[in-house]
Amino acid sequence: MIRHVLAAAAALVLPRVALAQGTLGSQGLGFPVGQLSTHARGTAGAIAEFDPVTGVNPASLSTWGRAAIHVQFEPETRTTSTAAGRDLTGISRFPLLAAGIGLGERVAIGLNVSSFLDRSWETLFSGTQIVGRDTARFVDRNGVRGAIADTRFLVGVALPAGVRVGAALHAFTGEHRIRSARSYDTASAFVSFSSSQTVRFAGRAASLGVTWQPVRWFGRAGSARCGGEIDAVNDAERFRAEGSIPNRFGIGARAEVAQGLTLAARRERISWTAMRPLIESATAVTDADETAIGLEYLSPSTGRLPFALRLGTASRALPFGVAQAIVREQVVAGGLGLVLSQGRFGVDVSYTSGRRSAVGNLSETAGTFSLGVLIRP
Repeated sequence: MIRHVLAAAAALVLPRVALAQGTLGSQGLGFPVGQLSTHARGTAGAIAEFDPVTGVNPASLSTWGRAAIHVQFEPETRTTSTAAGRDLTGISRFPLLAAGIGLGERVAIGLNVSSFLDRSWETLFSGTQIVGRDTARFVDRNGVRGAIADTRFLVGVALPAGVRVGAALHAFTGEHRIRSARSYDTASAFVSFSSSQTVRFAGRAASLGVTWQPVRWFGRAGSARCGGEIDAVNDAERFRAEGSIPNRFGIGARAEVAQGLTLAARRERISWTAMRPLIESATAVTDADETAIGLEYLSPSTGRLPFALRLGTASRALPFGVAQAIVREQVVAGGLGLVLSQGRFGVDVSYTSGRRSAVGNLSETAGTFSLGVLIRP
């Protein structure tokens, strides 16, 4: 249960709804999950521009190969620290579902459904209410369950000279189910009450990408997303807000620095301020940069059980702050990948340790375990 101190300090607003946020990572419209596959998470996102399962760069889809489907599961635990103490919370996500198929040797198409912003939190606060001569103990429970998802249809094409290009169309949909309740002691003369409402989201965007590998051991990549409109509709209060899906720009590079060992780096910028009209309060919304660097070791293909080892670190600002304070996150990650049944079955696991901090005594540590399974019929 998150202390009232943090709930008050982090009070933010969705259209016409003032609610306290439960964690540093879930402010504003939610936590930016990153839309990364378990493979990419093992390098803290450094390899993402080249990863066909992640799909942030649609050009990478042309390396997909034969038909396959990928599913992913990610439980996260958070420890939030304030001047009042520490609280432990947890959430389980299924943040990525991807499917693809190669059409000949040069073209591939795919469908990718990923978590864009996850807004799941709950606060619990107990106190005493005095009205005239009457006194009653109460418990306030406020929370949100919901997320905005990004559904992408992608096409990737391999061209001569090591060039690959791709494009994607995005549909952003989701909802936030918001609930507030106050419960009194059964012996109290006061009546318990609750309220709930739902905010629905719908938006669109398009993205382009390119990768270039002039030699076997070195490659470059870049991608961009151009955001269209996104609407937020609150039927309970007959309220509608319009913003834009954030533009995104990313570049990456990778180089084989030793036999089987690849060094990768990525830089990304997302213009989150385009979503400011969807938040009615004066909370901080910032355009965020992310920098990641990682290593991946692939065992020799002659081994009986091919495997991959991954390490990485990343730094970024989260889009939604606590009041006017920006939340920053430092991440360290590691992962393991196995290829089984002659390539028909693949398993990736990774663990990400993140530290989020804002001004004052507000901080949060988060541990995320990710399991990804790739099946090729």
